[in-house]
Amino acid sequence: VLLATYLLNNKTAKHVVSMHGMYEMMSTAQLKNLMPLLKRQVKCFIYTAEKNLTPFSESFREQKGFYRIDNALPLSVITPIPREEINVGVDDFLMCMVARAIPEKGWSEAIAAVAWANERSNRKIQLILIGEGPEFDRLKDLISHEFIHFLGFKANIRDYFATADIGFLPSRFKGESFPLVIIDCLHAGKPVLASNIGEIKQMLSSENDLAGELFDLNDWSIPVETVGQIILTLANDTVRYQDLLKKVPAVSAKFDPEVMYSKYEAIYKDCLVQEMSSYNVS
Repeated sequence: VLLATYLLNNKTAKHVVSMHGMYEMMSTAQLKNLMPLLKRQVKCFIYTAEKNLTPFSESFREQKGFYRIDNALPLSVITPIPREEINVGVDDFLMCMVARAIPEKGWSEAIAAVAWANERSNRKIQLILIGEGPEFDRLKDLISHEFIHFLGFKANIRDYFATADIGFLPSRFKGESFPLVIIDCLHAGKPVLASNIGEIKQMLSSENDLAGELFDLNDWSIPVETVGQIILTLANDTVRYQDLLKKVPAVSAKFDPEVMYSKYEAIYKDCLVQEMSSYNVS
């Protein structure tokens, strides 16, 4: 909106909007005020999740041109963190959660689910929590379980995913659409246990395979026992876990940055030559 306003008197610049979620959470009044500006100034829209389309009418979408391009992240050198550095046994089932430390990301429920599973498990289950925010500040002095590890901010999250057995994202955040942390975990070679919201199911899917486990929310609340049961099963059923692990490379390969770059480049070029309707990026 800021750029569209700034470019009101510019007749040559082509404005392409890349959408990254939460637009569906805007009020009707906000959208009513913004639509005339977007209609006038924006050439086309790129989106990453189907729910990004919710605020826009079908006629608006047809007029402007909306193109889906999935996010991607580059591969990088990964050095798994030695488990002894984080007080985790080599034979323990280790889960790694990386998220903003806000209630909607499910920090409290993640701890409760792991505690529930640990009480019933033949194998020790541990959880490392990476991220900063009010929940980190609230919970780190409140939770005394020795199997819960509050690590705060870490720049090298793939190194932690790599040393873990599985990534964990029990989010109930209504703005969740295409969380990049899922790609980070997959690129680190590990499956993911996550809530079935936004595009997470599509992200973890490859043909008929799923590189992880999903659970549904109950009216936007996290079913702690259901999640705990999934954790309990994965920690103690080696065959089931290994089956998920084998599916990770194929799913990770979907997030090739070169494919993403080429699609963006094609759209930008197409805008410049005024032939948007003739190009298919699917």
